[in-house]
Amino acid sequence: MKSSLMKKTIASAVLLTMIGVGVAWTTEQTVPQYREKEGTPIVQKHRKFPWLPVILGVGAGVVLIMVLTKKKKQTLTVNLNVGTSGNPAATATYKRGSIIDYAYTSKDGFDWLQVRLDGIVVPPSGKVTMDRDHTIDVSATEYYDLTVNLGAGVTGTPTTSASYHRDQVVSYSYSALDNASGVQVRLDNVVVPANGTVTMSTHHTLTARITNDMATFSNGVLTINGIRYEMELIPPGEFQMGSDSQEANHDEQPVHTVLISKPFWMGKTEVTQALWQAIMGSNPSKFKFGDDYPVEETQWEWCQDFVTSLNQMLGGNFFRLPTEAEWEYACRAGTTNDRYGELDAIAWYSENSGGYTHPVRLKQPNRFGLYDMLGNVWEWCQDIYDFPYPSGYWVDPLKTGENNQRGGRVYRGGSWESIAKAVRSPQRDRDHPNERRPVVSVGLRLARTNG
Repeated sequence: MKSSLMKKTIASAVLLTMIGVGVAWTTEQTVPQYREKEGTPIVQKHRKFPWLPVILGVGAGVVLIMVLTKKKKQTLTVNLNVGTSGNPAATATYKRGSIIDYAYTSKDGFDWLQVRLDGIVVPPSGKVTMDRDHTIDVSATEYYDLTVNLGAGVTGTPTTSASYHRDQVVSYSYSALDNASGVQVRLDNVVVPANGTVTMSTHHTLTARITNDMATFSNGVLTINGIRYEMELIPPGEFQMGSDSQEANHDEQPVHTVLISKPFWMGKTEVTQALWQAIMGSNPSKFKFGDDYPVEETQWEWCQDFVTSLNQMLGGNFFRLPTEAEWEYACRAGTTNDRYGELDAIAWYSENSGGYTHPVRLKQPNRFGLYDMLGNVWEWCQDIYDFPYPSGYWVDPLKTGENNQRGGRVYRGGSWESIAKAVRSPQRDRDHPNERRPVVSVGLRLARTNG
């Protein structure tokens, strides 16, 4: 409005100025002029017509008329958010006074469509009169399914599957009808408390069933429904982490001093397929040859679910993956070379594995009594991969946070398909950021905080 008023004012001023110039020029030409002192009029025989001021005046008038009569264009800004569609779909300009039809809908998987015109909620279809600039904002709420599976003898809520809006928090609570049996609740196959909440940020599945699962940990032995998993208590100590040997890779340097300040438990073996099956109810492994074979073809996130389920079964929060420093310290077991023994005697790798994994505990253990720390399957660690190593002296290092540009999560130890150079205590590898698929030949070994 201010801009339009200014244009009109300027055009009017130009027009009046030109008219004034024309009148003044004409008057000057018609009034007699006199010679200085004598007072004798000067007679002009050929007076010129004032073309210049007349042309300027007419031009200014035309400009004024154009400014006053021009039909201004108005902008309709359209903001279509995720899950919405319709027309108009993009921002555009229209002649002032135009009437624009609009109509919007939500896509599959979305509801609660809301259309706002200049911040005011309006029907999903209608008309906009372009008397000025306008803005249309269209949004919809995504919803997800919560699938509920209740076993016989279980009571609680919710009892049936339903859809909920995105980020809606849904409470659940389950118990046994006889109030005597135990109830196991799994959220997306991860064991969770019998009472809790689910945030609907994706599709979820709740499963509740009567269970007689027995889970104990005593004197270094974890038992899940009769499946035993032995662990060794690793003493605290100091070691040189990394390597500068001829086989060393650049991400194993610089060699630096690390102190493991507290004792911790470390699995004597890699997690077996039997233990994974007992806790998760499934087996992702490629080589399903028997209960004593190591689980493999895993994701780091799956291993976190495994640990979470185990801790829930035991009613604590002690079990975890080892840190990268703990893993190398436990693998070296006081040795300073890249391997804790002769390779063929301690590890399954490409030259002796035959192209597949083998049952755990068939090779010689290290000084801490840990089997297959090298070879058979790679083992996930808790850390984010990064290099180069920091220099100096470090106590209980753990690199946490989001995946970075260098790589994802660390795994250690080499596998049945690794060449000899890759089967060493300081050898490092990792998955890749934004890659969510099982990693070939990668399993895990449990660690446990002492307490």
